[in-house]
Amino acid sequence: MMPQTQTPPAHAGILQLMSGNYIAGAVSCLAQLGIPDLIEVAPKSAEELANRIGDDPVALYRLMRATASVGVLSEEADGKFSQTPLSKVLRSNATPSLRAFAIMGGRKWHGGGWSHLEYCVRTGKQALEQVYGAHIFEFLKQHPEEGEIFNDAMTELSMIDSPAVAEAYNFEGIRSIVDVGGGHGLLLATILKRNPHLRARSMRCRTSSREPRTDH
Repeated sequence: MMPQTQTPPAHAGILQLMSGNYIAGAVSCLAQLGIPDLIEVAPKSAEELANRIGDDPVALYRLMRATASVGVLSEEADGKFSQTPLSKVLRSNATPSLRAFAIMGGRKWHGGGWSHLEYCVRTGKQALEQVYGAHIFEFLKQHPEEGEIFNDAMTELSMIDSPAVAEAYNFEGIRSIVDVGGGHGLLLATILKRNPHLRARSMRCRTSSREPRTDH
């Protein structure tokens, strides 16, 4: 006889879904503080880490315990926290790394956009146009620090996807290619490495002072 699996009640499912915002915020904060980088070599306690980065040890412990509850960090019996496969991805030197992507998810402008999703649905316009009076890329251009985080986050995603795109798509018979909104240009560079016959241009959305090569 097959074992019976119990389906959780609907209200429990909704509560779990809605708590995702809190979990994402905690993970974003963990990445921004650089905690996964600081415990790369050896486990450390919240107090040790707080002394190093100048944060409140009690609040930091609560943050780390919260992320450990979803598998991002692991709390040891001695109260120290160690890496997990999920926290390793949040290291700045990880390959792939999603640190910038996690940090972006906790930025005020990013959360503000999602909090105005109803405006987007009703009007078909971007939320940031209502919140900040500017299109997303215009906003990032006006705030270079946020633009750097955004571009780094997009590059991290490209590090994961680009090799598969370059391998899967047949570029034979194509002479030129344009990447619209190319950020740091990693996707385009990966394609060009496998297809040196192409001429390419990245129509980059100017969000920071970093200027990659755009003509090949």
